Amino acid sequence: KDACKAGKCVGVEPDACLAGALPCQVASCNPLTGGCTAQMADDGVACAGGEGQCAAGICVQTGSHDRKLVHVPAGSFWMGCNALTDTACATSSDENPQHEVVLSAYWLDMHEVTVADYAVCHEAGECATPSVGDGFNWGVADHEDHPVNGVDWFKSRKYCQWLGSGYDLATEAQWEKAARGGCEHNGGDAECKVEMRTYPWGSPPAPTCEFAIMDDKGPGCGADSTWPVGSKPKGASPYGALDMTGNVWEWTLDWYDPAYYEVSPKEDPFQGVGQFKRVYRGGGQANSPVSLRSGERSGTNPTASYPFIGFRCATSTP
Repeated sequence: KDACKAGKCVGVEPDACLAGALPCQVASCNPLTGGCTAQMADDGVACAGGEGQCAAGICVQTGSHDRKLVHVPAGSFWMGCNALTDTACATSSDENPQHEVVLSAYWLDMHEVTVADYAVCHEAGECATPSVGDGFNWGVADHEDHPVNGVDWFKSRKYCQWLGSGYDLATEAQWEKAARGGCEHNGGDAECKVEMRTYPWGSPPAPTCEFAIMDDKGPGCGADSTWPVGSKPKGASPYGALDMTGNVWEWTLDWYDPAYYEVSPKEDPFQGVGQFKRVYRGGGQANSPVSLRSGERSGTNPTASYPFIGFRCATSTP
């Protein structure tokens, strides 16, 4: 009954291996993701137990439209600034106070929505045309596997809802837990508050182009553009989500309120009231490490479309 737990293969009931607590097939475990490494390629081979497929060295599920989804089980994590490991947020009013959040189970896109993904909805006449021009990926040759950008919050949400019943943008809390991991990845319930990681892969090391598409030797790791999604598997989150930091920022469902953490409910929080800005998360290809922290929050006009913002979708029922 070997299973992945805190990046190690342990002989206990499998409670931390990805995509439904699947057991390891061999006594090896990926210390960067906490996932099984029995199958390391996107080869379509079923994971142990026949659930999901192996992709980037971890088990993932396949949902509608052949989407690769990662499972985030029900449970708690500590949202906001962990000043013990993240000094950049200590004076950031909108990341404080750190507070415990309990979420129901859900699934999240493993990758940011790509140009090719969005094109299916566009060709069906259900999704509006993204912005084009300098820095945008729509209509650019060889960028079909790059994240779609130039889509405002409304267009992004429309795409997610087009996928089927239950699909939508992730809430801000869902996004952050998928990026940082739950308490099972951060010291357990007793130590979770002080052990919450700064980045999807841990805290440290600080972001470099080994982990994320960022401003390191120039924007886009020197390419001055986004990269194909999933290009940095070492930056995977504890649940196997890729590009949760870097490449493009991502819209979430919530309205942005810098004081929301002071009144946020503990269970399945969602800021459904606001007037001016929607939250976007995750940092982009032109950002330095301070903007790539998993707790970093930003907001902008939901009708705006930018080259630095894309999105991914979530669902409770894939």
